[in-house]
Amino acid sequence: MSAADAYSILETIAQINGLEDHLVLVEPSNKQLKDEEKAEEIRTKRASLPKLDWMVEEGLVNIGDKICVISYPNEIATIVDGSMLNIMVK
Repeated sequence: MSAADAYSILETIAQINGLEDHLVLVEPSNKQLKDEEKAEEIRTKRASLPKLDWMVEEGLVNIGDKICVISYPNEIATIVDGSMLNIMVK
């Protein structure tokens, strides 16, 4: 749900209850915006990584192996299990 959708729902609830004057829209700080951008980058990166289950099952990689993704050369990832990596930035 986007922030605009959430605010719209709260605004409707406030209108129904006659409390529109109590509703205050707070703009996010620069730090909050940067944190959200970083979180979105992590979500996008996690979704774009290939599933490792089959690679682990085939013995191509093992739990605990360290790998580097070509498109992210400054990051080393440790395989935690077939669906999770622990990513460390150099």
